Amino acid sequence: MDNLRLGLRKALAALQRPRRSSSAAKNDLLQRPPTDPDYKWMGGRRFNGIKGLAYVLPNDSTEVDRLIGQHYLVKEVFGSLFRAPVEDLVKEGAIVLDVGCEMATQYPDSQFLGLDISDYFPHDIKPANSTFAVCNVVKGLSEYEDNTFDYIFQRFMVPCYTKEDWNFVIKELHRILKPGGYLECWEMDAEAQCRGPESTSVDKRSREAMEQRGLDPLVARRLTSIFALSGLTCVQSVNRSVPLGWDDSMIGKLQMQLAREEARSLRPFITKVFNISPEDYDASAERGFNECAEYHTYINYVAAYGKKATGH
Repeated sequence: MDNLRLGLRKALAALQRPRRSSSAAKNDLLQRPPTDPDYKWMGGRRFNGIKGLAYVLPNDSTEVDRLIGQHYLVKEVFGSLFRAPVEDLVKEGAIVLDVGCEMATQYPDSQFLGLDISDYFPHDIKPANSTFAVCNVVKGLSEYEDNTFDYIFQRFMVPCYTKEDWNFVIKELHRILKPGGYLECWEMDAEAQCRGPESTSVDKRSREAMEQRGLDPLVARRLTSIFALSGLTCVQSVNRSVPLGWDDSMIGKLQMQLAREEARSLRPFITKVFNISPEDYDASAERGFNECAEYHTYINYVAAYGKKATGH
């Protein structure tokens, strides 16, 4: 628990650091190896330039800081790295697929494969029992045979998958999961609860922009249905609520900082969709954040998991 608290403090400190200028960040990122896939630049942030990709968040070091902070937050919120009953499995030795995690160092007898759309993995320092591969999951996982993995874990793919992608990807993950194995997904509900008028407007605009892209910002609410339709059994979900900064806890402060960082990350995308200035966007977002203490606004997280029936 002490290590987790230390991680939370480090994540909060990283997110609170003054941001470098967009030109400085761009110069750093331009030093990436030439084998990187094509990228595009919007509003001083780097985005993946793969044609047809629905992903709306940047691909840069600032976004990596946000994802690290989110990792520590949900680990504290859910009290574990996973909610599915796989503790004994990963301790004894399992083949684990991580789509989109610290688990590799905690469970050295298991083998972990990490997948991501971009080559943003640690190449020099990584656990000996982990490997990484660049993969666009929405194109299918034909390189993996049926019944390959004991446990599959995926989280925070709302900005990545369209509604159609979700059904396809979960079916593909079900296919490559071993009978008796578990699939688990964690997602944040993109609609904050107990909102004021300004934050309601900001949320609505963000959801509409995502829906125009074909994304499903409220997919957390139907994860269990998607799991059941894919053929998974014993489907369960665990819900947790996190205050948006108003309770003065470390978790609440980190959630507020993450929300602010996500708003900055979405700025190039949303200002383009609605043809508004970055200044107007920032002012509206700030008014929304300033309402959170008055209305006790909170964010919901969902962890859903299901088991592949034996005999498949």
